[in-house]
Amino acid sequence: MTDAQPTGHPRVDAALAELDRITTLPPADQVAGFAAVHRELQETLADIDRAAVESGPAPAPPGPRPPGTGVGSFGPAPGSRPGSVGPGPGHGS
Repeated sequence: MTDAQPTGHPRVDAALAELDRITTLPPADQVAGFAAVHRELQETLADIDRAAVESGPAPAPPGPRPPGTGVGSFGPAPGSRPGSVGPGPGHGS
């Protein structure tokens, strides 16, 4: 028996319950059961992906963006070293 908590997604929860049931079967019968659960989970993920594509891109989460992803962020200056401060080589000292 697994210690899986409900996911809130009915098809995933049903697949987890089926995994619990499969583990009670003789080993020779478990392979087909695991394959069926695997197929169901693949189909579930494909359906979730299709629904996401049909509904369009998700909005960006609120909050700060990681460094280097904001407007005007162009990355390190040419010739600069990671962690260095100031202009790169050839800009006077």
